[in-house]
Amino acid sequence: MKNKLVFPTLIIILIIISTFIYQNNKNVEEISQVCIKDKCFSVELAKTDTERQKGLSNRTYLDKNAGMLFIFSEPAIYNFWMKDTLIPLDIIWISNDKIVYIERNAQPCLETFCPIFNPKQTANYVLEINGNLTSEYNISEGEIVSFVRSKSP
Repeated sequence: MKNKLVFPTLIIILIIISTFIYQNNKNVEEISQVCIKDKCFSVELAKTDTERQKGLSNRTYLDKNAGMLFIFSEPAIYNFWMKDTLIPLDIIWISNDKIVYIERNAQPCLETFCPIFNPKQTANYVLEINGNLTSEYNISEGEIVSFVRSKSP
């Protein structure tokens, strides 16, 4: 009799744990905007390896005050390239809340050549926005970055 109750009991425990995890992660705060000086960019998040590999590839347009924020679990030197990217981008490496390096107006790869952009600085975030906006908005290394968070559904 005792063995007959073990399996249903395990199933019930797994359902309870799954429900608890779902409820606690359902309203997780997500970064919705990245602000530098008086300019804020609505961002899509790239948190997984798959999302980071895809990035902004194959897009023909990006709203002026939009971007993609790459989130890494640990600070490190993260090299970027523009493979399959169709629009020029400014690539901004951020360590905690400070810009440590900017690659301005990075161009899409040529058929035979695709440069790798190396910040030579550790970062835990990388922000991609439209090319030349850091120059237009006078954004430079050392600027403080703030992250606006909103609850995801």
